[in-house]
Amino acid sequence: MNKSLDYKPQTHHLDHILFDVEQIPITAQYQQGINKIQEIKVEGYKALYNKRDKQVLSIVTNNYQLITNKQALEIGKMVFCELFPSVIPADLIPFKVISTKRLSSCHIDLVHKDINFSQWEQDTWLPFLRISNSYNRTVALSFEIGFVRELCSNGFIFDKKSIKVKYAHTRGLLPVDFKVDVSRLRKYEVEFTNYLNNLSRFYVDPIYVFPLVLKSLNLKFNLDKNNRNLHNEQIRLEKTREIISELTKSYYEELKPTAYAVLSIITDFVSHQEKYNTIPMFKAHINSYYYKPGQWMHDFTESIQKTSFNMDDYLGDFLTYKN
Repeated sequence: MNKSLDYKPQTHHLDHILFDVEQIPITAQYQQGINKIQEIKVEGYKALYNKRDKQVLSIVTNNYQLITNKQALEIGKMVFCELFPSVIPADLIPFKVISTKRLSSCHIDLVHKDINFSQWEQDTWLPFLRISNSYNRTVALSFEIGFVRELCSNGFIFDKKSIKVKYAHTRGLLPVDFKVDVSRLRKYEVEFTNYLNNLSRFYVDPIYVFPLVLKSLNLKFNLDKNNRNLHNEQIRLEKTREIISELTKSYYEELKPTAYAVLSIITDFVSHQEKYNTIPMFKAHINSYYYKPGQWMHDFTESIQKTSFNMDDYLGDFLTYKN
């Protein structure tokens, strides 16, 4: 199990992504004659330039509207405060920051230590806001609500429909227009608590945990003997199995052998991939993986309420990974 949330202001985690970005024209050089170099401007395009690191982040069209990470962060704070009016922007804590190696895209997760779900007494979960932004159009500017467990900093995105952003990098002007559906958020709080209660009452045999985790994240391993990367896939499978085995021991001891413990295992595995590093192309699809625990929670809760529920049938092809 990983460390609990640290509520000390972690602004040093933001420094590396809050650099100034300049939009500069693109030119091309070509040789004309023996000693003469000609330079021409490339029409219709510009470069986004990281002034701090002196690196080009991307090439975009001239109608691209730049929103820097600094601006996205400030808008995100406004969104959080509209969701929770008692919050002061300066008190928001960036508990997780994920960025690509070239810093062309990033995700910032904001949380406030005093906003939690007191109606669920068994554990403390806090809502967080994920801010996503990019300088190369791989990630649209977005703001999404998730939940994070205070004790171990495991989180997932619950839904992406409560905040609508009317902006695209290639059209529109600042300021960004956003609409927050506060009533939908209150509904999510009730639904989330009901899900947790149902999961905490359902026993799950430890032999099913590994295939449940794989099914929840749709993780598969190509073990075909003709696969040229078979050896690497076998290593990834065994490493993943070892990680889930250790997490199972830890969470089953803390939370008892229930589906709620399985949810904690899934969210731990996703939330700390920078340490586990067993999901290929994780950073390229990070929001997709952060949605999956919530989708599994809904799907599994609905399934176990049916009198005909059978774990083997539910797992389907993932049953082959049963311990």
